[in-house]
Amino acid sequence: MRKYLSCNRLLYSLSLAVSLSIWIAQPVFAQVAQITGIKYKLTEKGLEIILVTPTPKNLLGFPKRQGNTRIYSISNTQLSLPCGNSFYKDNPVKGIKSISVTSNSNQVNVAVLGETSLPKVNVYISQSRIDCVKCGFEYSQDLRRNKIEGRANVVLDIDEQGNVTNARLGSSSGNAKLDNTVLQQVTGMKFIDNACGQKDVTLGATFFIQGSEFHQRVVKEYQIRRRQEYIKQQLRNTSE
Repeated sequence: MRKYLSCNRLLYSLSLAVSLSIWIAQPVFAQVAQITGIKYKLTEKGLEIILVTPTPKNLLGFPKRQGNTRIYSISNTQLSLPCGNSFYKDNPVKGIKSISVTSNSNQVNVAVLGETSLPKVNVYISQSRIDCVKCGFEYSQDLRRNKIEGRANVVLDIDEQGNVTNARLGSSSGNAKLDNTVLQQVTGMKFIDNACGQKDVTLGATFFIQGSEFHQRVVKEYQIRRRQEYIKQQLRNTSE
């Protein structure tokens, strides 16, 4: 069983609009939180590490110290990374000699080794999502002039630097011109750095002319989906 997390943006103008949706396929597990991504960056407060999971909870314990290493242990979690069940990075940022993330049983351990002293580290657990730096589709004049509307999904592979390395058609809009437009435009998109990159990210693009019958159907589907997501979130909140 797989769950799809979505983030929707509706971009309107006076006569046309494009809807952008992103889904990340994630396995569903009942009890143990799955760490599916690791992000890190240097801030004024020190190294910030974000453990990405579809089911964020307050699972962090107090950090431990071993020499120049700061260690965080997170219970009821497992690593489920695209690049395997562990992550190691030498010299990721200035002042940090290495970052190591491993798991055993139902616990994930984050160890950060400073170059010359104990490093300042902040570890967070965040909702599973993919952050887009440069996204969006352009509704070309050719498509608008011929009143070509439709929805196409593409499946992307994204490297550690947030670049699209592979794009293929997931589901066709039924129009070859629209499909090709989507495939051409996704190659130039940019996403936030992720320690292991991302595989099989499904991105959906919906091209419509504002006020058309297809546009009205798109808006209705969006409203229904938002209500369903709200209900699911309320159910999760009451079960915790």
